[in-house]
Amino acid sequence: MIKVKIIKAYLIDLRSHHIDVEYSDIEIEAFHHSTLQRIIAGIRRLQGDDQTRERRSITRNLLLLLLRQFDQSIIEEAT
Repeated sequence: MIKVKIIKAYLIDLRSHHIDVEYSDIEIEAFHHSTLQRIIAGIRRLQGDDQTRERRSITRNLLLLLLRQFDQSIIEEAT
C-alpha cells in the first residue's frame, strides 16, 4: 500500500517536471484540482492516521555511546 506522503511526493515531482518542460499553466493547475485533493483525502481516510513512533532524546550519554561506534580517525578528520 502506497502511503499518502509518497503519493504527494510523486505528484510534487511530476508537477516540477511539468514546469521544467514548460507545460501550460492550465495543465499545471491540474495538480491543485479539487478532485485530486478529494482522492488524496479519501486515501488518507482509508489508510488512517500515520502513527509516529516514539523517539528518544539524544542525551549526552547516548551521543557518547554512538561516537564510540565510529572509527576514531573519522571523528578526528571531521574536527
